[in-house]
Amino acid sequence: MVCILLLLMGSTYNKGVDMRKTSFLLLFILASFYSCSKKEKSYEYTKVVSEIEFLNQQQLKQSSTLSSGEQFSLNTKKISSGEKSLNLSDNLCLLINKKQLDNPFEFEKYFSKNIKFNDFKSYTNQITQLSNHCYSSEIIMDHYPISIIKLNLAGDNSLYAFFRVDKEKLIQSYYFLSAVGLNITHELVRMSDGEEISSITFSNPNVKRGTFFIKTPYLHTSSFGYYINSVNSLMKMNMNVVIQSNRGSHASTGNFKWLHEKNIEDSKETIEWITKQKFSNGAVISYGVSYDGYNALAAAASNARGLISAVACSAPSNAETDSFTAGKTVESRLLDYIAERENPDQLSLYDEKFSYLFSKNTPFEDYDNLLYGRDIADWTDLTNARENGELSEYFKERSILEELKESHIPIFHIAGTDNDQDGRDTVLAFEALRNDSINPKNHFLYLHHQGHGCGGFFEKEFAFNFLQGKMKDLKSEYRDHSEIPTGSNNVEGDFRELTLTLGTEARPAILNNRLDIAEGKSLQFGGVLEEDLVVNGTLKLKFTAKSSLKKTAVIVSLFNTENGEWEVPHSMTYGISRTSIYFEDNSEGEYSLTLPPMFFKLNKGEAILISLSAAADSFVDFFVRERENYYEINADAGFIEVLDSRVNLTLPVEVKKEKLEEA
Repeated sequence: MVCILLLLMGSTYNKGVDMRKTSFLLLFILASFYSCSKKEKSYEYTKVVSEIEFLNQQQLKQSSTLSSGEQFSLNTKKISSGEKSLNLSDNLCLLINKKQLDNPFEFEKYFSKNIKFNDFKSYTNQITQLSNHCYSSEIIMDHYPISIIKLNLAGDNSLYAFFRVDKEKLIQSYYFLSAVGLNITHELVRMSDGEEISSITFSNPNVKRGTFFIKTPYLHTSSFGYYINSVNSLMKMNMNVVIQSNRGSHASTGNFKWLHEKNIEDSKETIEWITKQKFSNGAVISYGVSYDGYNALAAAASNARGLISAVACSAPSNAETDSFTAGKTVESRLLDYIAERENPDQLSLYDEKFSYLFSKNTPFEDYDNLLYGRDIADWTDLTNARENGELSEYFKERSILEELKESHIPIFHIAGTDNDQDGRDTVLAFEALRNDSINPKNHFLYLHHQGHGCGGFFEKEFAFNFLQGKMKDLKSEYRDHSEIPTGSNNVEGDFRELTLTLGTEARPAILNNRLDIAEGKSLQFGGVLEEDLVVNGTLKLKFTAKSSLKKTAVIVSLFNTENGEWEVPHSMTYGISRTSIYFEDNSEGEYSLTLPPMFFKLNKGEAILISLSAAADSFVDFFVRERENYYEINADAGFIEVLDSRVNLTLPVEVKKEKLEEA
């Protein structure tokens, strides 16, 4: 048996073993090595544990197909996950002792119909190989819809069981982890304002280690299994893990406020709490994907004592550029998203009901009560800002860029080119912080060719160096390259910028959003490629215009031809407000927009096209009545003219291999 030991932050490293591609596969990858412990486990035990881990992966795949709109209790009500999961904790011990784990009559008492009996039987076969006797069980955490239970088995082969129930409180997903070298506790960490934040600690009871800190509003959702499997991989890096539910989410008290700056203070107090725990060696890394990535950035913005670095994958940081509210627009789904984080009862026909309320001119401030039967704090903030005539104050409280500029914490910003909805926000944050922060060299960027998430980051040598704290060895930017298998660490040399001038037949190039004018609702600017190109990175759009639009978002769409057919290279650039420019009032000058990072090929002779539109059907038009009244009084308002009838589109283009070799 080969024991591989990787120690981060003050630990030793076995230089004889290449850890770069094995120890950093964090997510969804079954580990192929075994951790060392003071008492080396037998081959049979390790084989059983590995099989349980494999079964956990299979469970994760199945649970990911479940609806995300299940019924939940409000976080302010401490409601149990139900007698089914709690009774099963006691009865599992009984069934183990009576050797009846494969009893289908017992199975159907506790499990949802979507759970396959043979899948559970595969688990029970492994459990009985670990031990044929269970002394007792204990509840580690129980807050609807999840519970964590420890099964104390004979022979020091104890297990942790993780259950998540459906609205009938029948178990719909479950996972098991070996308790050898693992201690799980649940605590409500009290914040300075008295709120209690639900925190689950996964630690090795025998040694002090560094800690990955993950804050999330998703723990109680169908993503539950993702976090359990992630913990299993992170623990194998000889790290502890603390997973915390955002304020107002799941078992945490308070009000959930989307992307709110309050998360900075919560993260700081939690990290300082972590460093004082017996399992901690005083070093913490904040880590997360998507909203969890935002939380990782909020932790970095706190400059908390003990935080040594942050890894933020596909992470928003500024509400004005986030996918839900890009360009100062607000998608209708934002209310549903916020409500779900607070654990609402299931709401059917959400889109239809929202549209109906809008068509009836229902006051926006009443939407939350009419849809959910209660005030939702974040929606109240939004509608109050609207009543003041603009959304600036709402957005200001939901941007942490200014605080990040004062951070001394090294951050790796990571985004994907394959329809990553938060990729643009990730790149914009990196660029802003490299250009204007007290520690610009502490910010690093990796663009990969996968979707939303970290991609292959943790397999890379630069990831290894970053987590080891070897910042001096790092380049500022890394990017996957179609002709460089290991990716590019020389972005300036391996890529070039190509600016295309795209024209239109419209003379003058004017569009409007007036209801009394039927024509001129969109503009198209196009051009034909003179060479073969591989576009790889973020595109930049610029144009000069004169506008009399009032509180209007101009939607930018991008198209290209492939074999004579029009294609959309990125889902964010297809007629939605997630890629838009906001015009507050009369203005004239140069306007620019960063498009999401993307990866696609263009052949010589094919076309590329930019479309501009003032259509408001992809977001909540908060100011439609005000704008209509303004246009009635001002007949010359409601237009935008793109001067010179052209726009400039700058493409990040891969330098071809032969050119690289020549260089």
